[in-house]
Amino acid sequence: MVSERSESNHPWHVYIALLADGRFYVGMTHVEPEERARRHQTLWGDAFTRQHRIVRILWQEKHSSSTSARRREQQLKRWSHAKKQALIEDDVDRLKCLARSQQDRYTGFIFVSYGPSIPSRPRLS
Repeated sequence: MVSERSESNHPWHVYIALLADGRFYVGMTHVEPEERARRHQTLWGDAFTRQHRIVRILWQEKHSSSTSARRREQQLKRWSHAKKQALIEDDVDRLKCLARSQQDRYTGFIFVSYGPSIPSRPRLS
């Protein structure tokens, strides 16, 4: 069997797979995602996918470098299930809405300062 790392003239793929329990699995590979899923299904893969069976590949994206693919994989792993579902369904409006609601969580706070949090020491004369 050819190692994934030795196939340097093939693109990298980032993919979202459906697990048997309904969750999504985000991964990257240097072989076709369907082949990678088959390998996962035959218990050739990491411990997580041996324990949580991959049912099928739902979405995939090609990248020219492992660096680009790794960046995208890490980005998608931080996304909510709903946002991944919108990507799979190619629902751009919903993706934008979900991205906006995520930003609102961080920009909706008002910070008020009441002075230093540690009381200052009295001055000695």
